[in-house]
Amino acid sequence: MSDYVLGSTNQNTESQTRSTDDQTMKKTLQTPSQLSNILTESESLHDNCGICADPAQKNEEINQNEVVTDSLQTKLQEESDVTKLPIDAFTDELSASDGTDTFSATAYNEITEARKKTANQHADQRLFSHVIKTKQADEKVSPKDSTKKFSPYKKIKLSSQILLFLRQILASFFTHTNLGAIMPKTATYLGPCYPSSMPIPYFVVGFISTFPFFYGLTFIMQVPHLLLGALSVTVFFMLNGICGFHGIAKICASFSNSRTTQDLHSVISVLYVIVLVTCLETLREVCNQDLYRPPLFFASCCMLSALSGCSLSLGLTADPVNSFGSLSIKGLAFSSVITATAMYCTFPPLVATSLIGIALLLRLLLGIYMNQKTLLISRSIVCASQLIVLPALLIYVIIATARNII
Repeated sequence: MSDYVLGSTNQNTESQTRSTDDQTMKKTLQTPSQLSNILTESESLHDNCGICADPAQKNEEINQNEVVTDSLQTKLQEESDVTKLPIDAFTDELSASDGTDTFSATAYNEITEARKKTANQHADQRLFSHVIKTKQADEKVSPKDSTKKFSPYKKIKLSSQILLFLRQILASFFTHTNLGAIMPKTATYLGPCYPSSMPIPYFVVGFISTFPFFYGLTFIMQVPHLLLGALSVTVFFMLNGICGFHGIAKICASFSNSRTTQDLHSVISVLYVIVLVTCLETLREVCNQDLYRPPLFFASCCMLSALSGCSLSLGLTADPVNSFGSLSIKGLAFSSVITATAMYCTFPPLVATSLIGIALLLRLLLGIYMNQKTLLISRSIVCASQLIVLPALLIYVIIATARNII
């Protein structure tokens, strides 16, 4: 009786176990982790119930489970290809699995690589179409002419060029004079300028430093000529600075292959000031009653000497730390035209041509010397070239005025 009850109990348990397995196998699995969990549960049920104690029968059951597993894996792969689950979902399921299923890793890698390639292709196509549309919108051409060469540069309007030219002139006064130290905020707002604009502020400074004393102060009181020249030179160096003296000391030191010393700076400064004051006093005496001529002559000579100084920035090696910048051929031509116009308006044609020739000769000699000594064209060297050419031009003007050529 007990055997009968035990047999019926085993049969009921076996039938319940098989029904449970059938229902589990019939479920639609979505992930490999669910598959592994169900297989584990089924194996545990078989072991607990004592069924398949026979090894042959147990092996047959395992083979059937493997066949079912393969069919379910094939179904999962088809469903994943159709539904195209996101990569994040595969990542979550792969991390949640116990690592025994090799199909999940293989499918994940294949799907990830395929989607990366597809995404890159779509991104390239969108980028290419965006570039083509942008070019067509900028050039305003039809789709047939989309192969036309695209140029990102556009022409600047005439009004913008005029504004830039005015800004360049204003910035030159803060770059080549001491106005930048007096008004630093304005100098920063205007920005830097090119070396080609150097002659314009030197003409203005030369005229301002001499006109009030040679023309205005003479009508107020009788002032000695020595005082007029000294006052003019003082104002001139107050506005332009003394950077040129340091450059002259460099040139002299390179000639003797020695270092610059304070004694050399002092001697150069004193001698140059004496020479410049003497030139202005002599020019004032030679001009006699024409008191407006010395300021114009001095300003024009300053302008021409500044052009010869700034032209050193073209063709020679510039100082990478302290320089006025690079000079272009267009800038040099523009500066040359303005300077030549001022010279021919101030002096007769013969004298103006002679002054231009003297400036070119001195510029050539200075350029050859600096190229041979491999001097870097810094701010001090440019200002020194201007100071070297200026007395030579004033001496020629004094000679020409004394002989009534002017």
